[in-house]
Amino acid sequence: MVNHIAFIVDGNRRWAKARGLPSFEGHRQGFLRVKELVRTGIDLDINCLTFFLFSTENWNRSSEEVSYLMRLGEQIINEEIENLHKEKVKLVHIGRKDRIPDTLALAINKGEKMTQNNLGLILNLAVDYGSKDEIVRANRKVVEKVLLGKFQASAITEEVFYSCLDTHLSPPVDILIRTSGEMRISNFLLFQIAYAELFFLPGYFPDFGPEELKKVLEEYLKRDRRMGK
Repeated sequence: MVNHIAFIVDGNRRWAKARGLPSFEGHRQGFLRVKELVRTGIDLDINCLTFFLFSTENWNRSSEEVSYLMRLGEQIINEEIENLHKEKVKLVHIGRKDRIPDTLALAINKGEKMTQNNLGLILNLAVDYGSKDEIVRANRKVVEKVLLGKFQASAITEEVFYSCLDTHLSPPVDILIRTSGEMRISNFLLFQIAYAELFFLPGYFPDFGPEELKKVLEEYLKRDRRMGK
């Protein structure tokens, strides 16, 4: 049983460059792949999918590219939220909302509120996300609870800490997939991937579709996950 698959979406710009296309087209195709993979996740009865779409470090890219990505994210969410709701998908944003454009934050908030009671696939969209930042924010929440007297510091467990992470609604990651041939975690879900199976694949994300996902799942089922035993 696969509960949670996480994707480091990588290679959109290189996919476009290899085809003589503007980098923006690579990002657009990447978002279309996300839509397709969500559909596949629903069909395969996966409990949770997480997509790393924009990191805390991606603000260092050109303002033109950042603005395009933010507009594209807003557009896709607004276009797809009704369909996601019909499919019982629960939309969850992980990361910070205080630095993204207000219109994107509004679209995300609307989608989260609309789908909050859905019991189907959990769809985590990581936008302005960094795992170090998430862990620091989770620590603040834990400290605040201790200071408010909700529990003693000695009562802090992994479960308590996990409940303060952005992904507290999601199970730990079973499979982490990174496309484009890069073999790095890049500050993504550092706590949640403690026992995940890692797949670093050579192709760019716009070329990663349902068939590629099924191949990963077939390989995953062959692996022996001993969890330290």
